[in-house]
Amino acid sequence: MQVSEFEQRLAQQALIAEFGRFVLKSHDLETILTEAVRIAAAGLGTSFAKVLQWLPDENAFPLREAVGWHPGVVRRARIGGDLASAGGYAFRTCMPVISTIWRRSSGSTRRSSWPSMASVARST
Repeated sequence: MQVSEFEQRLAQQALIAEFGRFVLKSHDLETILTEAVRIAAAGLGTSFAKVLQWLPDENAFPLREAVGWHPGVVRRARIGGDLASAGGYAFRTCMPVISTIWRRSSGSTRRSSWPSMASVARST
């Protein structure tokens, strides 16, 4: 069943309202970030979402919170802060990025045809 753009926007607005109510009830930043990535993935219709934290001295982004990644990756992985990474590109250019996921199957690597995650960053 095809969802109209109007229905998709209504669903996204409902998710934002749900997140707002959640934030008003929670005082724990990690819990809020966990819910933020869940809501972002649901709203964008993707399996992956992440929150990165900029560390200028290291020119890197630790993966602060995420959904869709393998267990043990969150809070351990670091993503480069240069233009070669989606997060670095979004941060440095202030432009959103749609990434596609690369999958390894049958000994070969192929690109899937669906958008897997969006990177949006804002420099202050």
